[in-house]
Amino acid sequence: MALTTTSFFEIEETVNQLMALERRPLDTIIQRRDDMEASKIVYDLLNSKLKTLQATLDTLCEQASFETKKTVISDDSVVTATSSVGASEIMYDIEVTSLAEAARIESSGVLSLVAGTETKITGLDIKAGGGPDDADINAAINSGLGLAVNEINAGEFVINDVTIEVYDSDTIATILSRITSSSAGVDAYIIDDIVYLEQKTVGSTNDIELGSDTANFFTAMRIGAGDRGGKADGVDEDVYRTIDDVAGLAGISTGYFTINNVTFYVDTSSDSLSDVINRVNSSAANASMFYDETLDKVVVTSDIEGDHLYFKNDNAAFLDTLKILDVDDDGDDVGDQDATVGESRYEGTAAVVIVNGSTLNPTSNEFTIMGTTFNLITGGGATATVDVDNNDDYMKNQLTNFVDQYNSTLDFIREKKKNELSHDISLIYLENSLITKMQSSISNIGNFKNLSRVGIKFGSGANSGKLTFDTNSLDEALLTDRGSVMKLFAYDDDSDGLYDDGGFANTTYDFLYNYTRAGLGIIYKKKSTIDTRISQMDISIRRKEERMSRRRIQLTVQFEQVNRALQMMEIRIQKMNGIFSNNLALISGQYLL
Repeated sequence: MALTTTSFFEIEETVNQLMALERRPLDTIIQRRDDMEASKIVYDLLNSKLKTLQATLDTLCEQASFETKKTVISDDSVVTATSSVGASEIMYDIEVTSLAEAARIESSGVLSLVAGTETKITGLDIKAGGGPDDADINAAINSGLGLAVNEINAGEFVINDVTIEVYDSDTIATILSRITSSSAGVDAYIIDDIVYLEQKTVGSTNDIELGSDTANFFTAMRIGAGDRGGKADGVDEDVYRTIDDVAGLAGISTGYFTINNVTFYVDTSSDSLSDVINRVNSSAANASMFYDETLDKVVVTSDIEGDHLYFKNDNAAFLDTLKILDVDDDGDDVGDQDATVGESRYEGTAAVVIVNGSTLNPTSNEFTIMGTTFNLITGGGATATVDVDNNDDYMKNQLTNFVDQYNSTLDFIREKKKNELSHDISLIYLENSLITKMQSSISNIGNFKNLSRVGIKFGSGANSGKLTFDTNSLDEALLTDRGSVMKLFAYDDDSDGLYDDGGFANTTYDFLYNYTRAGLGIIYKKKSTIDTRISQMDISIRRKEERMSRRRIQLTVQFEQVNRALQMMEIRIQKMNGIFSNNLALISGQYLL
């Protein structure tokens, strides 16, 4: 009979099982911590819901929600109009006799300013023998073109850092067209067997640079280095050149001039006409100046219809040289209305408009009557009507937004108090308080005391506690007492311009503010309490995790010791079994004898 061997422990599996049992309290704490984190997210969502509801209430505290006006225009090609909050409700009959016009003056004669030129390269005759048919610009380059200097071959060349490809099937005409349509900024064309390259942009800074050429195009067209017919550099337009360098502006000297009481300085050694024009246009002079290349004149207009232009030359002779000072009237009422030499006033014209039978002369095509701003579009006796009325649709939209947001908030509260925030009994108070506020009479200075008077009522059954909105009831309330509709929600009792002295929207907003207020609100405090508890639990979890780690090590060492003891026992058992076997054999041998 042999002794049985000993079984060893599977250390990792055994330790994991024991640790899982010991870890259960820790896992419970972690789950509670995670639940609290989830609660914080729900409180954030609740806070957002309540703030959105507050925003709809804030809108109902604005005069614009109840006194916004709309305008109905019979013909907006004659006049357009917009009405401000509180504008008078009235029908306007409009007849526009003439529009207001800004003062305008242009140079009394041409200024003889040079338009400027583009850089241009002119080649030499490309034909070999000089005959009319020696060079065919429409023949393929691989067919032999009879050129004066070599032939074109497939390859590429560069103009202004842009690579132009050349193919065997190309002709001179297609290559020139490819240059023109490329981004090189150069027009390429041929006249009487001479090729021209011309910059598309006027000015001295816009050059034509010829680069590498594996197609032999520049040489064959006789526009390459050493064989080019000539190059003319571009010249800047006089309007962009320094005034001292422009013959047409020779009368201007360094000094000052004035437009509409704004004084400008001119330095002829550094300023161009364009510089001075830009200075005028960006100033507070309320005048726009530009140079018309087609007319070769400077034009100045007032930025404001009906306003005049006032010029004073001072010592620069700038306005004299541009021929816009002391321009004669010539009987057309567009000339200088100021008799003083060196000073000019060019008048704008006021509009002539008949409004409900009364003739008005606004200095601008935009004018305001009793809160309605009109913009005149067409003169010549054109007519239109403008009907200003209350914009009740806007009011209905604001009230609809409030009802919808209230119902959405109530649904959210009811759903969360059954689930993630079931532990928070304050949600029951919030729900009940909101419902009570919707039902309660509201103290205000108007004749309506509850929401039902303007069509906001409670639902029933599945919609119990939620609101409905009957716009027909609102229409009846508006007909009965329009002023009291707004006073039900908000009013200005102290005449400070703010509708914050009472009413449903103000009191309900303040109630919700107790929940949403940053730093001091109920929701903030709840989240702060949760944060404190989470911090405490994190410390506890960290400590327990550390103890569990040490416990795992301790168990592992203990089971390793047990296994070593079992191993020693196994060795001893095996020895005892050997001795037992030997003794048994001896005994058996004796019996056999």
